[in-house]
Amino acid sequence: MKLTKTIEEEYASIEETVIQLKKLPQYSDEIITYFKTWETETAIELQEIFRSISRYHQEEILPRVYSYFENVSEELSYKAEDITHFCFALEQKQHVKWFEFTGVFISTLISKLQKIESIEKLEEQNKIDNKKITNNEKDTEYFLVTNHLKKKMDALGCNNSGRIKIIGDCGNNAGFFMQKGTLHIEGNVDNYLGAYMQGGEIFVTGKSGSDVGKYMKMGNIYVAGNCKRKIL
Repeated sequence: MKLTKTIEEEYASIEETVIQLKKLPQYSDEIITYFKTWETETAIELQEIFRSISRYHQEEILPRVYSYFENVSEELSYKAEDITHFCFALEQKQHVKWFEFTGVFISTLISKLQKIESIEKLEEQNKIDNKKITNNEKDTEYFLVTNHLKKKMDALGCNNSGRIKIIGDCGNNAGFFMQKGTLHIEGNVDNYLGAYMQGGEIFVTGKSGSDVGKYMKMGNIYVAGNCKRKIL
């Protein structure tokens, strides 16, 4: 897979992709409606999670935050395109407290749809005499856009089991506890890329911070640019 392009090719490709993504239909505004309660409700819940975890057990924070947003996403109705539109809407919401955890929220939104799609594929498989469906091209590809944001989101692609493409930079813990599938990042990432990764592949066209693949069990990580800690 070609990870590097000329500056002209990269700029044209990203700009054209973003223009097309903005034209996607929006099916529901429930995600954006929920986010209006972020400062009054969600920020308080996140604060309580931090207060309840000892500074000696910081590794528990992301799983606890993920669990909280997992429950939130179960109550929302949306489609893949609505998640992309939410990314664009975040440009006006970067002032909120704990903004970095919107990445975890987005990851739970995607995971919910991936689980539904997985169940539907199993049902389809049963209808065609148990013939295995292995073509990944049938999986929905989720597009996340961050290149218009000044602040970075953490843990994008967390617990991913399908196909995600991120246009722009990511914060810490991108691909955290990723299960399988692919995560393409058209930009740079901060620390702990692919931490606790269980499987799948991560592709980064830019550079990465430190501790790439920390505690990962399986999978592959490819970084085209500088990598502070190389995978052995």
